[in-house]
Amino acid sequence: ALSYRRVMIPIVLLLLTYMTKILIGIPSMNALPDVLFSKVSIMRLLGFNAYILENGLCRRGEHTRKQGSEPPKPFSPQMLANFVERLSAEEVETFFNNVIHALARFGVFPKKITAILDGSDLETTEKYKGCGRAKRTKKIKGKEVKVEVFGFKIIAIMDLYTQIPLAVKVTKINERESDYTIKLLKQAIKNIEGYAEITHLVFDRGFIDGQDFYAIEQLGIIFIVPAKTNMSVYHDARSIAAAGSGIFEERKDAAVTGVEGLTTLDTYC
Repeated sequence: ALSYRRVMIPIVLLLLTYMTKILIGIPSMNALPDVLFSKVSIMRLLGFNAYILENGLCRRGEHTRKQGSEPPKPFSPQMLANFVERLSAEEVETFFNNVIHALARFGVFPKKITAILDGSDLETTEKYKGCGRAKRTKKIKGKEVKVEVFGFKIIAIMDLYTQIPLAVKVTKINERESDYTIKLLKQAIKNIEGYAEITHLVFDRGFIDGQDFYAIEQLGIIFIVPAKTNMSVYHDARSIAAAGSGIFEERKDAAVTGVEGLTTLDTYC
């Protein structure tokens, strides 16, 4: 972490500890001493040595403790909380991208990937530093009403098979998801480059943008997206299908017509 001037323990150990907290599902930092720190086998697996587990990281703050009380081992939960809080967005992003590249090198992902692009709201209170605000439709007492929400939006490209994100972006809740499509896709391609390839990309109507469609096609990726009912290309496709000019196929639970050569989405070159 760039903000640290003195390091008494490898930062990777703190990252691994926090990741293990999330993986195990430990609800709070204060629960760490009883639930995780006391498990010597897990802590040694993470990389902590016997001396730190037995004596603690250092004697700092010893004069403020009650006589006879034990120092936190290997360190206090507040130290880990302070470390996570001080990480910058750039540091977290770099760390995440390197982890995905390492997983790809290890062979976690299939050689040909069908990826899903999706965005989810992460709501906070209006007092949360840096959050955005937006209008959302919610059901309240059985009625749909417009409400104001605060928070962030997590946009991710995820491997369909493993369900592991290949690239992630956190923005304000009011920002458009489609503004980050190409940047995220290129980052995902870079993260798995040399070990896997994105061949298909699936996303919802929130990402509809003709120029992005063209850019995705230039990357050699087939994309799948539902059209909006107010788009000309939607009505043209249905008209062609109704006229019997498409490629008709019956399936167990549906009849499907494929249509090609549509030219009525002007922004898609």
